[in-house]
Amino acid sequence: MSKNRNSENLIVRESIFSALMQLMEKEKFDNITITEITTRAGVSRMAYYRNYEDKKEIILSYMDELFKTYWENICKKPQNDFQSACLYFNYFRENKNLLFHILDSGLTQFILEKHNLYLQTIFKDLYSHITLESKKEKYVIDFLSGGLFKTLISWAENGMEESNEYMAKIVCELMEL
Repeated sequence: MSKNRNSENLIVRESIFSALMQLMEKEKFDNITITEITTRAGVSRMAYYRNYEDKKEIILSYMDELFKTYWENICKKPQNDFQSACLYFNYFRENKNLLFHILDSGLTQFILEKHNLYLQTIFKDLYSHITLESKKEKYVIDFLSGGLFKTLISWAENGMEESNEYMAKIVCELMEL
């Protein structure tokens, strides 16, 4: 019964996320109502509020899953910096509609929020072999996370014309400076 309930919740969450993405193609995030989302998703308001407190949470929870999957894939098979960076750009290319909608709606702080949360942990684990004083480590991780975030935003604003590999090469070259 619990497994059935979880799969039902997953379907509801996916329907709500898809509905929001469809609506964001036509209007800005701030102008979209819960009623529009639930109607488009074919779910009740009760189902919506069982899963989310507000619209922002729809995007943030999806991004949680995106970063968790990224981290799980890095952990499954040890990656070098280049492979990890390629995987990073690949995940965002696969989710470019979300990224473009976030940019169009002026919501890049959503990406930055998740970047700060997840990439700090990822960088800390990936570079655990490098010994830095704890104060310096925080700044180095902030720098890497912030630089990667700005590179992602710039790449998206330019239409993601460059390949994932090209972007990964740039990032890796910058990390070596």
